[in-house]
Amino acid sequence: MSSAPVTALDQDPQHRKPETRFAFGKNWERFLRCLNEERIAEAEKSLRTMLEVESLNGMSFLDIGSGSGLFSLAAMRLGATRVHSFDYDPRSVACAVELKRRYSPNAKTWTIEQGSALDVAYLSSLGQFDVVYSWGVLHHTGDMWQSFQNVAGSVVPGGQLFIAIYNDQGVFSQGWKIVKRLYCRGLVWRIPILAFFCSYYMLRGLAKDLLILRQNPMKRYRQYQRSRGMSYLRDRIDWVGGYPFEVANPGEVVDFFRKKGFELVRLKAAGYGHGCNEFVFKNDISVSAARALRGVPHRNPPPVDSQVALWSHFQTQRTAAFDAARGRLDSLIRYAERRVSRGSLLNVGPGNGYLECAARQRGWSVISVDPDRESVQRIASMGIDARCGVIQSLPVASESIHVAICTEVLEHVDPELLDAGIRELSRVLSPNGIFIGTVPYRENLIENEVYCIRCNNTFHRWGHWQSFDESKMSELLRPYFTLHALRQKYFLNWNVPSWKNRLANAARFAFSLVGIYGSNTNLLFIASKNRS
Repeated sequence: MSSAPVTALDQDPQHRKPETRFAFGKNWERFLRCLNEERIAEAEKSLRTMLEVESLNGMSFLDIGSGSGLFSLAAMRLGATRVHSFDYDPRSVACAVELKRRYSPNAKTWTIEQGSALDVAYLSSLGQFDVVYSWGVLHHTGDMWQSFQNVAGSVVPGGQLFIAIYNDQGVFSQGWKIVKRLYCRGLVWRIPILAFFCSYYMLRGLAKDLLILRQNPMKRYRQYQRSRGMSYLRDRIDWVGGYPFEVANPGEVVDFFRKKGFELVRLKAAGYGHGCNEFVFKNDISVSAARALRGVPHRNPPPVDSQVALWSHFQTQRTAAFDAARGRLDSLIRYAERRVSRGSLLNVGPGNGYLECAARQRGWSVISVDPDRESVQRIASMGIDARCGVIQSLPVASESIHVAICTEVLEHVDPELLDAGIRELSRVLSPNGIFIGTVPYRENLIENEVYCIRCNNTFHRWGHWQSFDESKMSELLRPYFTLHALRQKYFLNWNVPSWKNRLANAARFAFSLVGIYGSNTNLLFIASKNRS
C-alpha cells in the first residue's frame, strides 16, 4: 500500500496516521519508467498461478493499495468485468491513472481513486468483489489487524482474497522497524541507510552467484522480474524504507481468517526470511461442507492410534534425529540439578534414550514413559524403567516424582488432551516437584504441513498440533504450576554432522546470549507444582 504525508484522508478519525510514512508513491513513479509488456505479462501469470484460474472472465476485482496499478491492469487483461483500484497515497493514484492512460485508455469498467483500507465506510460503499487483491499492503496501514477485519467484508461469498504479509522474524523484525522509522525521518538517515543496505544486498547476491551458484549475476535480477513483473531495486527500496511496518507469522494470519469463515486455498511461505507470506483465501462460511463436496482434505487432529503411529516412526526409524539434541538434553538435566539434589526423574517421550542414560549416570532414579511399545522395549533394554502410556494417563504413582521433563513433546499432544496431560504431570509430582521442558518457539505449523494422496489428509510432517509462545505456555501451566523461568532459548548442540554446522550453531548460540534469535529456537520453561 502507498501513502502520503498530507492528504484529505489524514483528517479521517478512522484512519490512524502514524508520525512517519514512507513515500511509496514516489517509488512507484520510478517503477513506471521501466514498465514494459514483459513485466505486465509476468503480473498476469502471477495472478493466474496464485488464483489457479486461466482468466477472470465474469469476475469483479478490487485492488487495495494499487500502487502503480500494474495488477489492476493485469486483471483487466485477464478479462475481469469490473476493476476498482484505490490507494492511500495520491502519487500512487496518479501512477495508476498514468498506467491506465498508456495501456488501457478505453477501459470504462476500470475505476481508480484515493481511499484507505482503514476506512470502513469507504469500503462498504464499494460493495463486494469476486477477487480482492492486496499484495504487500495491509502491513503498511498502521493497523494491520483492523485492515484484515475490514477487507474480509469486501469479498463476496465464494470469492477469493489474495494478500501478502511480511513474515514475522521476531527480534530481527523489531530491528527492521527501527531502521525503517529512521529512514523515513529525513535525508540525514535515508542516504546512509539506503547506501548500506542496497550495497549489502547486491554484494551478497554477487558473492553468492560467483562463489556458490557459479551463475551469471544478472540471472537473479531477470528471475526476480519473472516472479511478479516487479523491479528488484524498487522492491529493495520499498523494503528498507517501508513504514508503517507490521509483521505476522502465517499461522496467525490463517487463524484470523478462518475465524471469519475463510478457507485457506493456497499459501506461498517466505520460510525463515524477511519477505512476504502470500495467502489466497476463499470466503466460505460452510468450510467443511465445501471441502466435502470438492474432496479437499480436512485438517483435524488424528485419532490417538494415528498419533502413536506417527510418533512411533520417529522413535524407531528416525532415532538418529535425536542425536543433535544432546546439548539440549544435557542442559535440562543441569537445570534439574540446580533445583533438586538428585531423586526420581520422569521423562515423557524418551526419544533415543539419551536423556535417561545420562541422568542415570549422574545418580538419578529414572522412569521413562512413551506410547509406543517398541520404543519402550528399546529403552528398557538399556536398563531403564520404561513404561507404556500417554501423557493424559501416566502409569506412575501420585506424588512419586521429584522432577518431570517434557522436551519437544507437548506440541505433539491433541489440543483437547493438553490440559489433562499437564494436570496428570502435576498429579505424579511430589509437593514442590519441578516440571522442566521445552517446545518449539512460535513454530510456523503451516510451513511444515504435508498432504497424503492415499488418506486425503493434511498433517504436520512431525505430528505437531500446537504452536507456543510465552503467553500460551503461561496460561497452560498457571492452574497447576508456578513458573520460575519462561524464555526463548537456543541450545548449543555440537553433535551435528560437520564443522560447518557446528560453527553455525556456535554463532547462533553467541547471538542468543545478547538477545538476538534466529529461527528454530525453543521456549524453555521451569516450574514448580502449586501447593494444594
